[in-house]
Amino acid sequence: MQESNDPPLTAPPDPRSWHQREVHELTAEHAVDPEHGLHAAEVEQRLELHGPNELPSKAQRGPLAILAAQFTDFMVLVLLAAAVVSGLIGDLIDTVAILVIVVLNAVIGFMQSWRADRALAAL
Repeated sequence: MQESNDPPLTAPPDPRSWHQREVHELTAEHAVDPEHGLHAAEVEQRLELHGPNELPSKAQRGPLAILAAQFTDFMVLVLLAAAVVSGLIGDLIDTVAILVIVVLNAVIGFMQSWRADRALAAL
């Protein structure tokens, strides 16, 4: 019983890996003419059956999602909590210093993530 939507093969599959086999064995198994390749109708049929030979693409994150992700790290949340506590006890200098550190961290992290996402998309 076949478990996939693959077309029936012309020869029973060989248990060896494809790289351990001869070219003529593989072309016979997959019904491919090594001189001319597949006929156009066969190409269309296999494309319809298996889909295009490409990797699925991920949806790109927008700038706001990248920026929001900078504030989800545990240590950033600890620093924000420390800033709130510091502000509640009236220590304005520590509150401002902690918030400046958190904002700088977010800006640097955003820039790195933005550039990394763009570089990955270019590949």
